[in-house]
Amino acid sequence: MFMKMKGIIYSLLVLSLWQNACAQNASPSHDLMTRQAIVPIEDNQFSNFYYANEAAVWREQVKTNAKDENAWLNYYKASRYLNFTNQSRDISANRQSELDEILKNMKSAIPESFAFHYSSYLNGNKSKAAFEHLQKAYSKAESAAELWDDMLSLAVITSNETDIQKFAKNLSDNGTYNASEVAYNRNVLSSIEQNGILITNGNVDTYPVIMMQQLQHYRKDVRVICIEWLGNETFSKTVADWLGMKSSKSISLQKIMASASGNPLYVALTVPPSEIEKYSANLYCTGLAMKRSSSALDNLPVLASNWEKLFDKSTLESQVEINKNYLLPLVLLKGYYKKSDPQHATVSKYFEQMSKGFGLTKVYLQHKD
Repeated sequence: MFMKMKGIIYSLLVLSLWQNACAQNASPSHDLMTRQAIVPIEDNQFSNFYYANEAAVWREQVKTNAKDENAWLNYYKASRYLNFTNQSRDISANRQSELDEILKNMKSAIPESFAFHYSSYLNGNKSKAAFEHLQKAYSKAESAAELWDDMLSLAVITSNETDIQKFAKNLSDNGTYNASEVAYNRNVLSSIEQNGILITNGNVDTYPVIMMQQLQHYRKDVRVICIEWLGNETFSKTVADWLGMKSSKSISLQKIMASASGNPLYVALTVPPSEIEKYSANLYCTGLAMKRSSSALDNLPVLASNWEKLFDKSTLESQVEINKNYLLPLVLLKGYYKKSDPQHATVSKYFEQMSKGFGLTKVYLQHKD
């Protein structure tokens, strides 16, 4: 029995976590003194209205006090994040020009500040120059936990084993990723066959994987391609080597999906549907990842085996955003198991609980039978 992504990709995969991008409404405080700082969008994404309002407030504050480093950082972050949606982080040329102008003015006002260097890093798409700004920001605030995952990405890209261990441990000791996110990513690794290559999207579906590989020595055979890192020339060359491609300064997802790599290639369910829609006919769900295959793949027995033998189910009832991605494999398993099979009742129970728990009753009704 073959089951591709096509047909249910839009009804379920579109619900996937996109860097915890559940755009919430929020009412910011009107009092500048009690106003909360703009948190990393990986931690919480609010509505575009929220970010637009915040950007306006902090813009006025930097006009009042051009030396207010905190105001500059909040102004840049809010201006950057208001461009993002649940499905895309593309920034138009005009919007990018606005961000560049903020940085130009910030450099004039507070040139060697943490705020300037960290904002410059965020603006730089993980280029070599961007990482130089990150290192300067880190030198000014080594205890800033917000930088540790970024520093881990730099360590991985540059193959700095000492720093990989250091920042993986920092993130682990700090509890940056909760138990549900850790269990989820362990199940992602359990969805991939030996020596597989995994395409991930951002923070919460990348760094817990690296942490498990480094600190627990779990599935170190799996190589990770984070889409966010492809703007870095060194990483692009590394990926080209992995895939047996001609070395390139820039490698796109399209080139990766078209590669003739001898290693199994998988896409994490956290990659936005808009990024992989064109490849859906060749993607087969094996758990919390989809295997690329140009020929028909009997994936459901593999999915069932991973579910029964390898998956950690201890946190499935936790309503963290990333757990929405379990809905896709649960629907496939409901169709695979006969109703007389005890597993059918189990997956049906999880599917109902998770659908309703996330307020997705319509999805539950659509796939309950």
